[in-house]
Amino acid sequence: MSAEARVPRPVAVIAMDEGYRLRARIIGAPPERIHQGALVRLATSAGLPPQELVFQLCDVSYAREGV
Repeated sequence: MSAEARVPRPVAVIAMDEGYRLRARIIGAPPERIHQGALVRLATSAGLPPQELVFQLCDVSYAREGV
């Protein structure tokens, strides 16, 4: 198993304004900063797989460099 495969990947249930919920990864913030009610936005990056929905926190004060 590669080192990348062993890295924890924060997964959250995201409640959309339209009323449905989905499960997706959250990137760009340490897991301890991700909490219930946090606002997220769809993450866009050339390095992300196109078939996977990935979100990041809207509060950029928690963002990590290079993510």
